[in-house]
Parts: sequence; structure tokens; C-alpha cells
Amino acid sequence: MAACFTLTAGVKFIDTYGATQTVSREIFEGKPTFGVTEMRTDGTLFGVVYRHVEGNFAYFPGMVDYTDRGVYSFKEVNSADAKMNLDLVPGQTVINHYTATRTYSPENTSTVSSETDEFTFNGFETVTVAGYTFKNTCKLSSPTGKNGETDVSWLASGFGTVRSHTLNAQGAIMSGSTYEIVKILVAP
Repeated sequence: MAACFTLTAGVKFIDTYGATQTVSREIFEGKPTFGVTEMRTDGTLFGVVYRHVEGNFAYFPGMVDYTDRGVYSFKEVNSADAKMNLDLVPGQTVINHYTATRTYSPENTSTVSSETDEFTFNGFETVTVAGYTFKNTCKLSSPTGKNGETDVSWLASGFGTVRSHTLNAQGAIMSGSTYEIVKILVAP
């Protein structure tokens, strides 16, 4: 599973919403990690999400967010427990509890919240998006906590999430919930 969570610096693609996603090596809170930067269609910065793999764990140290005008809005820093064990077998579920500290700008106020993430590793699948076939993507599902809905994502080595959607309680894909790569600009 570790390969599915491993990002490659320089990867660049356009997603369903027309945003350009770029993977780069970053320093977040003084530690080396990878950042996935999202630029809106108008060229303004939407945000950066950070993650990296160490051993059998994927770490999710935090993110930064920007307004629709590209102005810094907030930074979220997750505790070291914001990680996922990657030594899973198909059908296995992992639940993680961690703390998220969000600092808002320009107010310079902070909130601290207890977070819980639940993921089930559904197995490996081949996925084709933007004319590119990704073999052995990791399929993960996670309950949303709303009306019996479930988020389903496929992650691929180098890219991160290549496709996702939300299922309703009856197992049907919810309208407007599908996200995927629509054009690859730079591949590893």
C-alpha cells in the first residue's frame, strides 16, 4: 500500500474542477514532506495539502488554505497521530484519532479540534483516467458521517488521488461527487 501514498515531485495534472494540481517537496512545520498545491482556473492559489510516507505509515501533517482571491486564510497543523498504517490487507479498517489546530488569518485566532478518520482498504484496482492507466491503485472507503454516505477514493503511486466519489446509503454514486484527473501535464 505504501506505493499508493508515495508522491512524486513534479507531477502535475488538471482535475474535474479545472484546477491544476502540482506535487512538490516541501517543508511544513520544520519537517520535510510533500505538498500537493491546487491552483484555481483563474490562477489563484486554493491551498496546499501535505503528506508523506515513512516506513509503513502515511503521515498527514496539515494544510494551508486560501480565499477565492488567493489570500492566505488559515493553516491547519495536525498532531503526529494524523497517520495511517499502510500494512493493511483488503477488507481491513483503521481508525485514527488526532488533534487539528487551525490558525486563522488575519485574525490570528486558533481553534483546536479532536478528529477521527476511518478508512477501509478495499484492495487494489486498475483505473484509467485521462487516457492513462494506473495499475494497482489502492481503493479506500471512508464513512462521511452523513446519512449513511461513503467516500470512495483510488490512490496511485506518484499522483495521490486519481479518482473519488461519494456513495449514498443505497450504494449509488451521488450526483456531482465524482472527482478525477482529466488531463496529465507531467507524469513521473
